[in-house]
Amino acid sequence: MDESYASSTLILVSLTELSTLKYRFGSAPSEKVIEQMVDLLNHFCRRFDDSFYGRANKTEFVILLPQMDYDESKVVAKQLTRSLFQLQLPEPEMIESFFHVGVVNFPYASKTDLIIDDVNRALLVAEHQKVSGWHISEENLKHTVVSKGSVRWRTLLNQVLEKKSLLLYQQHVMERDAVGIVYSELWPRIINNDQEVITSGTFMPMAEKCGLQGKIDRQMLEKVLALLVQRGESSKPISVNVCSHLLMNKENYKWFLFELMQKPKALRNNLVIEISEHLIDKHYHSLRTAIVPLQKIGCQIAIDNVGKYVINTQYILDFNIDYLKLHSSLIRDIHLRSTNQVAVQSLLASCLNSDAKVIAVGIENQQEWKCLLRLGVYAGQGGLFMSPKRMRAIDIS
Repeated sequence: MDESYASSTLILVSLTELSTLKYRFGSAPSEKVIEQMVDLLNHFCRRFDDSFYGRANKTEFVILLPQMDYDESKVVAKQLTRSLFQLQLPEPEMIESFFHVGVVNFPYASKTDLIIDDVNRALLVAEHQKVSGWHISEENLKHTVVSKGSVRWRTLLNQVLEKKSLLLYQQHVMERDAVGIVYSELWPRIINNDQEVITSGTFMPMAEKCGLQGKIDRQMLEKVLALLVQRGESSKPISVNVCSHLLMNKENYKWFLFELMQKPKALRNNLVIEISEHLIDKHYHSLRTAIVPLQKIGCQIAIDNVGKYVINTQYILDFNIDYLKLHSSLIRDIHLRSTNQVAVQSLLASCLNSDAKVIAVGIENQQEWKCLLRLGVYAGQGGLFMSPKRMRAIDIS
């Protein structure tokens, strides 16, 4: 449901003959196979950003790989199958018909039940082949996902940089009364040669592959700083998500700090710098070294994607952050999910001894918002209040 991903892949792995193995050799060898599967999936999924894996039932495992097109899905299915053939069984020849894999590639906003139906059908086809193997659901011809080779991406992104045609989209973070604005979050988007608007979740991974991420980040920040000046000291703050590469690259960091120092402190106070929680966990000390000077000159700090992973929240105190932004997976249908409510309460409790204010992201309906208000969040962001809106050219020139 995350629009920053153009398309994703769902994989269903069935250990078809696990019950037979358990019947013939007992529970202990069966449990060892499960342990092998967990280790295998953990190692396999580690290569992919934002991946997820879990056990659906006694004999089935699921893998979710965001930001992946149809052709990449086929390659991944082959790689996974090769890995599964390495499972150690009491009788090695059992592996020839021990497992089957169903794969489906789906675009953003696909209906969940249809995705699950497709992956189950793909698994059924694989099982009918009898021998261990995989099958991918046929590509939906109606769905067009931006899929280009590196050369075409490099050409497109270089054109954007040369023309300085990066677009800014904004979405407000709303106060508890749903009227007042805390600040506005900004995202970069681009338009391709077919006049399609492409989200940053689609083009930024390709920019990284092409070695252009630093240049795009810098152009984005130039536009944000210009907008900060144009809006003036009395305007509401704006936020921009900054990647770890920029903060840990000495040249770009020094440039960013220098540009900020040229602005009055009242303007610097109007800039909220957002950093993903998993980056804090990955580059703790390096990012703390980069963030402290930004705080000292007046910038506010927000940590987003909070709750997406289980991470020690000691950073809330260590980094002296201003905002904690809960990941949308915690928010979706929270009024129906008591486990998520407990998780949000726990994160709210983590902020009690700090000045951090908790913001819920991805709110889509009134039931979610009422539940979050009851739990005690400071502010909210999502489709309930407004969809991301393109800023006028005059505002970002």
